[in-house]
Amino acid sequence: MILVKFLKVLGTFDETTNEWRFEKEYNNKWHFTFNGTGYNLQGHKLKVVVYLEEPFVMKKNEGIGYDGFCIDLLIEMSKFLNFTFEIVEVEDGTYGIEERKI
Repeated sequence: MILVKFLKVLGTFDETTNEWRFEKEYNNKWHFTFNGTGYNLQGHKLKVVVYLEEPFVMKKNEGIGYDGFCIDLLIEMSKFLNFTFEIVEVEDGTYGIEERKI
């Protein structure tokens, strides 16, 4: 792994306190906490719009009909945050553009 020599550890996650510990030279601009229970979105069904692009989102004939890194992440998030979801492919096959309203 050639790229490893260019990576720098900015901090570590302490599983006993559920907190990030950052190195002194890193200025953390984001403050967040993780209590291990997540938010309860039970009863909420989210509509997730996807753009097909390997290896992130790919069509599949079994299960929920999609596979890939983003789908795996969505499934894990739904377990943690306790929600269900419906996956919809973007209608125009593009990433999207800003719609200017006059």
